[in-house]
Amino acid sequence: IGLINYLWKPELLEENVIKFVESITSNSQTSMRANKRVLHMILDGASDDNELTRGLFLDAFSSNDFAEGLSAFNEKRKPKFTC
Repeated sequence: IGLINYLWKPELLEENVIKFVESITSNSQTSMRANKRVLHMILDGASDDNELTRGLFLDAFSSNDFAEGLSAFNEKRKPKFTC
């Protein structure tokens, strides 16, 4: 059920935690905020799309992060998302 995703030796813990955090923080913050909002809605009992989730979906496609992600994909490079 995903309770343990990684298991590191104690002497490698800090190095690997930093890498893991960097992998999360390098994602689009626009998408991360929207995902967090949807997850909270699900935890509060939502089971279907609604006006808010559709709005978040549409907003994602008009964001600077979407344009950057698409450009990075086409140019075969890592995206540089804004905060």
